[in-house]
Amino acid sequence: QALGRFQEARAAFDEECRLAISHSDEFTEMHCLVGEASVSMMLGELGDERQLDVAQHYLDRFARLLEQAGAPSDSPPARAYLLVQSRVQLARGKLAEARSGFERVIIERPHDMMNMDGYLGVSMTALAANDAARAVEFARRAMPLAVARQGDLPYSYYVGSASLWLGRALLRAGGRVERR
Repeated sequence: QALGRFQEARAAFDEECRLAISHSDEFTEMHCLVGEASVSMMLGELGDERQLDVAQHYLDRFARLLEQAGAPSDSPPARAYLLVQSRVQLARGKLAEARSGFERVIIERPHDMMNMDGYLGVSMTALAANDAARAVEFARRAMPLAVARQGDLPYSYYVGSASLWLGRALLRAGGRVERR
């Protein structure tokens, strides 16, 4: 999925969902549903707006499972749901709802890696709202977490993504793009 191989990712998530349902494994079903929703959301962001409706369908099923499981709002599955739901809302231009969702992903554990995704989401939403200063602030907050996620690897999707959003925010703010 992160490599843009959406059809292969969808096939893998389809199989994961089939197995999860056949074994009544709700946690694995939640994982496959958020994966399916994420693939559909990314395709929707690329211009196939029907995929945003497909993503919402998966998210609705995921939300029902979260509710049945009684998952706390700061649990990883609940936060993963919020991330994808907020990206769908952002793609639909619902900036206030998207920002609120991304902000709820961020929790009071400074080294929590999901915070990076929340920070980048707030940055994306701020850019869409033409608030360059806020976009820069939250993209900068994401950078140390992205670097920590990179570990010993020479290249990282996370550092690349955080750098991309920081660069976009700095350009919008009229600043110079920083070198790493």
